[in-house]
Amino acid sequence: MKKILLLLLILAFGLRAYRVGLPVLKEDEFTTVKAAAYIYHCQNDPNQCRQQPASLKNKFLALITGNETVPNFGAEIYWWDFIKDKASEIHHSRAWPQLYAVAGVYHWLGINEFSSRLISVIAGSLLVIAGYWLSRTLGSSIRLSLLYGALLAVAFPLIDFSRNARMYSLYILVYMLLVGCIYRSRWLAAGLLFLLAYWLQLLTLILPLALLVWAGWERRRRLVGGLLFGFFGLAV
Repeated sequence: MKKILLLLLILAFGLRAYRVGLPVLKEDEFTTVKAAAYIYHCQNDPNQCRQQPASLKNKFLALITGNETVPNFGAEIYWWDFIKDKASEIHHSRAWPQLYAVAGVYHWLGINEFSSRLISVIAGSLLVIAGYWLSRTLGSSIRLSLLYGALLAVAFPLIDFSRNARMYSLYILVYMLLVGCIYRSRWLAAGLLFLLAYWLQLLTLILPLALLVWAGWERRRRLVGGLLFGFFGLAV
């Protein structure tokens, strides 16, 4: 079983990494590259960092609301102007955990198409392992779980996501792990994964609403109470 999983992982990585650095950057990949490039230059030279005044309250509100246009406690990121070779005035912190990961790769491989997409390639490849684990968590057999992992490895839409510099491939991986942790009632891990998923993609907020409906249907009163308390606290 482990050997088959390893082969599927190698297959998934090969399909995603093959010539991934040759196609030029396109469409919204530039937003990721410009933001990650700013982090890279700021970390290399603090004089390149740009800061704008913001109160602790506003930074906290920006963090919990996912406002990408103003600084938050987690990140203050601007688009890098490659022509002027300095930070622009445009703040962009959408999916900031992924931006920091891409910037980390830039320190290792420089700024180029391959390094910009490497995080997505790795995350997309790991879907094979995460998918097998989720399938087994939900009670599927080993054979069915391996089949699911194989489908994740060769699915064309997922391969396309994994060859793009945006956050989507990493988000799919985190969300899959989040669902598995919720199903197994590992609430601490689920909470951390939920925050990571939320800061990658705001649509994650659909999940607690769906969970509330399910908990009400299943009459899980403690879970309903906890979710309602969380919603109330967020509103306050």
